[in-house]
Amino acid sequence: MKFCMNCGTKLEEGDLFCRGCGAKIAQTPSAPADPYQGNQPSYADPGQTGAQNPQPGYGQPQQGASGPYGQAAGYAGGYSQGAQPGYGQGASGAQQGYSQGAQPGYGQGASGAQQGYSQGTQSGYTQGSPAGYGQAGGYSQGSPAGAGYGQNAPGAQQGYSQGAQSGYTQGSPAGYGQAGGYAGGYGGSSQPGQGGYSGSYSSDWNKNKTSKGPKAKNKAPKSSGKGGKKLGIIIASIVAALALCAVAAFALPGPKNIIMRTFSSPEKYYRYVEGRAVKEASDSTAAVYENIFRSNLNVDNRGMNYNIDVALSDQAKDLAAQYIESQGASGVDVNWMNSFGVSGRVDTKNGKSFVSAEALLNGSKILSGNMITDLNGNAVYGQVPEISPDYIAADLSTLGYHSYYTPAQALQIIRAIYNACPDEATAEKLMNKYMNAVIENLEEVEKSSKRLSAGNLSVNYTALDVTITAATAAKALKAVADLMENDDDLRSIFNQLLQAAGQSSPATYYDQLVQQMRSMAEQTAAYPSSESLLMTVYVDNSGEIRGRTISFGGSEVLRMAMPKKGSDVGVDIELLSDGPTFKITGEGTESKNSLSGNFSVTYGRYSDVYELLKVNVSGLDTESAKKGYINGSYSISPGRDFISAMTSEFGSSSVVSSLLTGISLDVDVSSSENKNSASIGVSYNGNSFGTVTVSLDTGDANDVQMISSAKTPERYVQDLDPSAFQAVISALNSAGVPSAYTDLLRQYIDYYM
Repeated sequence: MKFCMNCGTKLEEGDLFCRGCGAKIAQTPSAPADPYQGNQPSYADPGQTGAQNPQPGYGQPQQGASGPYGQAAGYAGGYSQGAQPGYGQGASGAQQGYSQGAQPGYGQGASGAQQGYSQGTQSGYTQGSPAGYGQAGGYSQGSPAGAGYGQNAPGAQQGYSQGAQSGYTQGSPAGYGQAGGYAGGYGGSSQPGQGGYSGSYSSDWNKNKTSKGPKAKNKAPKSSGKGGKKLGIIIASIVAALALCAVAAFALPGPKNIIMRTFSSPEKYYRYVEGRAVKEASDSTAAVYENIFRSNLNVDNRGMNYNIDVALSDQAKDLAAQYIESQGASGVDVNWMNSFGVSGRVDTKNGKSFVSAEALLNGSKILSGNMITDLNGNAVYGQVPEISPDYIAADLSTLGYHSYYTPAQALQIIRAIYNACPDEATAEKLMNKYMNAVIENLEEVEKSSKRLSAGNLSVNYTALDVTITAATAAKALKAVADLMENDDDLRSIFNQLLQAAGQSSPATYYDQLVQQMRSMAEQTAAYPSSESLLMTVYVDNSGEIRGRTISFGGSEVLRMAMPKKGSDVGVDIELLSDGPTFKITGEGTESKNSLSGNFSVTYGRYSDVYELLKVNVSGLDTESAKKGYINGSYSISPGRDFISAMTSEFGSSSVVSSLLTGISLDVDVSSSENKNSASIGVSYNGNSFGTVTVSLDTGDANDVQMISSAKTPERYVQDLDPSAFQAVISALNSAGVPSAYTDLLRQYIDYYM
């Protein structure tokens, strides 16, 4: 039985060409007559040498009979593991008996008899060398000389190795296989032939070069086409790539949303888009909660560097002089004042705090101070180094501290609240859990197409009308109550917060809260079915919610619209009521998480709407804003209706009316986890009045060192040396303060000290 070497198709006797691929069929030469060259298959008793058993057979690996052989050494006619003449698992058979990469009688690094060459010497070559070589080329591992012994491997007719057919190893076609061989010895995935052909080891024999052994008669025939196995691999690779592309496309929000919108029911599609919105809202709210609220409750480890600086322009100085003069004081010079501010550090750790401050004028330090507070001991200590190295001590109660709680108690409450508040991950999980519980119970949904408008922009979106009847609301409330009753995390948080507030039996209150939720569900279910709430959700092609309206009794009570077309975006946000309401409207552009535009804050109802503020936004980072970090620039100015109202109140010629007409507040904000800064400028008709710059850098606190001694306020004043104030007066003079002011200060000190 024969098979095509190219594609593996079974061949019939006498076939000259393959019926499967059309390749020409190479004619196999007859086996050699010498039994040592592997002609007739037979079996011998295991353990006999080749001399005792001249016929090809099988046996246990032993020392070669003729000549010294090394490991993996063989002899003429010697066969490898479980193979017929010229076969071996990963071996190339030859007429003269090849071992792993060697000539007749070769062993891997061993000396052979008769023409026996060691690894890599003379005409016997090892891995990848000419004349009888190839990795896994040759004869059995430690088999005796003679008609081939295999290592306890079964033999078969015409040279079968490991369940393969004529010249097959490991289920491959004739002369193929993973480093397979054939009569005459082909290794390294070579083709059949004589003369001991092998090749550099590779899984693709078509790519291997073959070499002719020392007794070779024929060259290995070349393949007439690409193998079927290779073609199968190519096809499988293409299919796998297409499958991966399909999975990736489905994972993207746009394609997945279109699939869900097209093939899902309105209810299921609503839960999909709302679930995504809930996940994003939970993540954003939890981040804001952690970064803005919870982290600032940490009284045991909180450090901060701060700086506040006020820079005045010439216009601000002129305005200040005009105001002073209008109050009856003339000739007051303020041109020397360019800037003033304060900088320092705050450390709060384990109930103790340290605050340092430096008063700055025109960039020069005038005065500094240090304050240490021990909340556990109800004490506060203060120092002004420029005046005295001593600390002054005081009891907090003497400083006007009047409260139901002592400072130590207040500290314990703050600490308990911080410890009770869930971390960011827990807060996100809880919010996501309970909002989804409500969503899962909203079952009356209709899908249509509607336009959403804001400013001058109007866009068509998929609209999901969600009807929330009394029964639906009751079902959602009951689902929330069921979750709460078995929610150990929420119960623990609630109990700890109540304990921090001084409640002795918090568990009772939590159970009462759950019962109130159940009662609310029962009361809601009793409402007439005709009373329902309609919520419309507007969804774009990527699955993002661009707008939401809630109506009750046919009237809108909430409207949030942010339609987007290209980079253009409109904004219309309002909470409606029976009376006047606030409203934010405007339009701008949004690209790469950056929003810019002009917006208005109005107050009123229907046609009676008054513009209170105008806000220009530039480069607002919408992504960082979701975590509570504001980055961007803003220009805020009074609205036309606000200016009109102030003019009516104070008169058109008043200073107030004049200022409001051209004044604006310009703000640049930058914030991240540990760094926050803001620059607030005031301008009038395009001219800057000045700038207030604030920076806060937060992190872990430094250790707070308590002082060993301090003076009472009375003793501190008694021990003050009036001459110590001279350093302060000198600092004021150096900062540019006119002598008229410092002389007045010196007279005041002399009088009272």
